[in-house]
Amino acid sequence: MMNRPLVLTLLFAAFCHPVVVHATGLKNLSVQEKDEVKDAKAQYTLGRKYYDGNGVPRDYPVALKWFRKAADQGHAEAQFTLGWMYAKGQGVALSGTEALKWFRKAADQGHAEAQFTLATWNLFGLGVPRDPTEAFKWFRKAADQGFPPAQYAIGKQLAQGIGVTKNYAEGLKWIRKAADQGHADAQYLIGRQFARGDEVVTKNLPEALKWYRKAADQGHADAQYTLGGIYQGAIPAFGVQQNQTEALKWLRKSADQGNAKAQSYLGSMYAEGQGVPQDWTQAYVWFSVATRFGSKGGAIARMSEAFLKQIVAEEIKDRDQLEKAQKEADELFKRISAKKKSAKSTPL
Repeated sequence: MMNRPLVLTLLFAAFCHPVVVHATGLKNLSVQEKDEVKDAKAQYTLGRKYYDGNGVPRDYPVALKWFRKAADQGHAEAQFTLGWMYAKGQGVALSGTEALKWFRKAADQGHAEAQFTLATWNLFGLGVPRDPTEAFKWFRKAADQGFPPAQYAIGKQLAQGIGVTKNYAEGLKWIRKAADQGHADAQYLIGRQFARGDEVVTKNLPEALKWYRKAADQGHADAQYTLGGIYQGAIPAFGVQQNQTEALKWLRKSADQGNAKAQSYLGSMYAEGQGVPQDWTQAYVWFSVATRFGSKGGAIARMSEAFLKQIVAEEIKDRDQLEKAQKEADELFKRISAKKKSAKSTPL
């Protein structure tokens, strides 16, 4: 049931923060002296040293040993870290049962990230039966401590009525709390609400633009795509002066993260010479990449595929030029895929 380490890694990389290691004067200890370390904080720091490979070769089994010593003494951060090592099979056999045990110990001590992780596992049914109500309970505990990912999570649960009585206004309040603390997904969602307006949020396009930019500045691909469209003039209601340079900048940032909508949009710009010199090779490259990053059978992939066929039939008839475009598209796809993979494999 638990053979899903990649899913767990993605969830952690998307929502959690790096752990801060505090200096504890262990730098010059001998191996024998280290074996005598009894203080939980010092044990945790030693574990972190071997986990990160900080001044020593990275060694997960040794890191696990020290994290366990600290965790057994009730060190919440060590318990949380130990849980993730079991979840990802680092230095130990993968075990969802052990992971949950240690997450729960840390969460019971008020560790916000552990509470958030426990909630996430309950929400998606990882290692336990899916239980949105239990998830909400743990998300709320972390949210009450000011943890932005948890604030965003309970906001969405409340707004959609998942595991809790639906309360759209209360949900937006929590999402706004997360946005105010810099949570990019929350900022983007708040931007969308101001752009559309509804029974709770009064439509306010300047405010929407402000929140889109906040999210985009943090690398939010959909916010970057939206900004690109706004500056391209595709969304004239915003009243923003058309700026092809800004449009290209934001669309390229989004496309480089694998956003198929932005990739297809760039293909259209090169095909039509909008804001860039007309370039059928570049149009082919971006449409080709969009077909691969778009949902299989989805509208973006189908549209991009149709444009590709039209370009080949009408614009790129020279075999050498076509092979060059195909090679460039393949290389771009590999680069973007590698970047996405790297972003999702952030260490604990």
